[in-house]
Amino acid sequence: MSAFRVRPQEDPLAREQREIQGRRARDEQRKPRYLHAKTRLFGVDTMALDQQVLEKQEKERLDMERELYYDDLNSTFSRALSEQDVIRAQAKRQQQMELNEFRKAQEREKKAA
Repeated sequence: MSAFRVRPQEDPLAREQREIQGRRARDEQRKPRYLHAKTRLFGVDTMALDQQVLEKQEKERLDMERELYYDDLNSTFSRALSEQDVIRAQAKRQQQMELNEFRKAQEREKKAA
């Protein structure tokens, strides 16, 4: 008995086709990994990118808080100015009424005299 096993010769064209199909299948499995930028690991510093995302989110949160603060401050000043305008208008009306009463009193005194 021989120590060597003899394999039956396979068709070189069939073997080549099988190898090509195997390569294509492996490439199709790999393609989503190396084309998808978020999951691709080679050449990308994911820790730095995650840190940048966190910094950007924090900046946006601070900007939103600042915006809300200034909106609140602006509405407070607007209300204060509106109240002052109402008070001035009331004071002006009161002054006009007093002036008219004074004029009427002066006319009555002239007519009586």
